[in-house]
Amino acid sequence: MARIIRERGVGIVVFGLPVHDDPAQAREVKRFARKLRAGLKGLRCRFVDETLTTAEASAMKRASGLRRGKSRQDDLAAALILESFLEQTTRMARRAPPPNR
Repeated sequence: MARIIRERGVGIVVFGLPVHDDPAQAREVKRFARKLRAGLKGLRCRFVDETLTTAEASAMKRASGLRRGKSRQDDLAAALILESFLEQTTRMARRAPPPNR
């Protein structure tokens, strides 16, 4: 993962965090992010509550008629997590005061 991040010039990695479902796994995700960030100067890690994203992805998969197994469902859940991050970022940017000029 670190190699891909370096090769592609990634600045932010968004992690789904199972804050309500599995506190032990949430700690493990944060531990992994710290290790990754320690090895890559300037990398920013952001966390998004992933509660219900798998259930929502499963519903989307059923509604669309997709039948390609769990990996497709995980892809949809990851897209929902990223979409949530982008929506949060946009909301925060709209509330920020304009820069001084």
